[in-house]
Amino acid sequence: MSRILLTGLGGLVWAAAFWSIFVFWSASILVRTSSGPREETEGVTGAVVTGPVAAMIGLAGGGYIVWQTLADAAQAGSVALAVVGGLIALAIGVTYALLPTSAPREDFGPGVRPDFEIEVRFPAAEIEILGQDARIAYQLRSGDGTVEAEWKRDRIRREDGYAIVPASFKVQEFLRTKLFALLMNERQRVTATIDVESQANPQPTWSEWQDLNTGLQLRHRIVMPGR
Repeated sequence: MSRILLTGLGGLVWAAAFWSIFVFWSASILVRTSSGPREETEGVTGAVVTGPVAAMIGLAGGGYIVWQTLADAAQAGSVALAVVGGLIALAIGVTYALLPTSAPREDFGPGVRPDFEIEVRFPAAEIEILGQDARIAYQLRSGDGTVEAEWKRDRIRREDGYAIVPASFKVQEFLRTKLFALLMNERQRVTATIDVESQANPQPTWSEWQDLNTGLQLRHRIVMPGR
């Protein structure tokens, strides 16, 4: 194999390696630090703009190293094996990196699971007529799936003719907009979009009551462990 061809192949391997390392490193930082669409857009733009720069550096640097090594004709076999090995390793690495993963984010800290508490205000009479086998469940729906929490029947409060029905979810990621659904005896009663704080509140306070489209009202808060 000619010196020019080996140099070109070696430079391409280095370019691909530099580009891949930079992009996956940037993506890992983005996953840990992004807090909204603007930050994610900036991170992706940075990878698109500067990724090719890293590839050009790898192409020039790798090509130079291979060219200099091939000045000794006896090294041609070793360089050819190294280039082929590099291509195989790169293909395996990219394939592994692109495999789907389900590593959960832990935005509140390793192992920290705050309570996302929800209260729904019903007319008291509507709750009082429910039988012992009745069930109320709250759901939070998003692109990541659906989580559900059942009502805490023993913690229902009566205030000014209303029944306050609580439930809570264990969360590990900063909550943003979620679709809330209320189920009564497995039948969906109401859905609504709720805006949730994206940062933990060190002294949690309830949100304002949000009107739902069936005369009910909802509020929420985040409670850190130990508070």
